[in-house]
Amino acid sequence: MHSRLAARGLALAVRAFSRQGRLPHENTLRVFAYIRRYPWMAAGTLACAVLTTALLIVFPKVTKLVIDDVGAGDRAHLTHLSLIAFGAFFLRHLFNALRILLNNTFEQRVIFDLRAIFIRTSSNSR
Repeated sequence: MHSRLAARGLALAVRAFSRQGRLPHENTLRVFAYIRRYPWMAAGTLACAVLTTALLIVFPKVTKLVIDDVGAGDRAHLTHLSLIAFGAFFLRHLFNALRILLNNTFEQRVIFDLRAIFIRTSSNSR
């Protein structure tokens, strides 16, 4: 039932865009033109997202190693592995916070540029 509703919504969206003469991917390509003005913000946002995702994998792996070591009676690496898990947890949230800040600033600058272009074109058409 949910997939039929989603497919119907997608079909309605495509029909609405095609009535305007543009398909959804064409609008996405038009937005990429504004990314060129802020390439470091876009790259930073993407890099933080990739690092956040990569650090998500560390915690379960370290947990597995801790369980295996403690189960085998070897507690020598417990402190070291715990520090790695804590560091991965901290860094993951740090990069996520940085990604949110970069992304919000990036979005606001692009919106400001779009508004400036809209105001310029609307005042020229009068």
